[in-house]
Amino acid sequence: MQQLELGNQELLRKQCEARFALSMPLQARRLYLADVEDKRGKTARLELESEIIEQWTKNKSIRA
Repeated sequence: MQQLELGNQELLRKQCEARFALSMPLQARRLYLADVEDKRGKTARLELESEIIEQWTKNKSIRA
């Protein structure tokens, strides 16, 4: 049960961070992603980029 909660918390954290990044202007977002890669590694950057794209796509279809 606790394992599920930890996984769920991580998912929520990633979604929140992606929303935060999406609120930035594009150039600032690029710098933020570069910082993520420097501090947490390329895998973390790619995961965050994937979540950003997923949320952007979902929001784009909602607005259309």
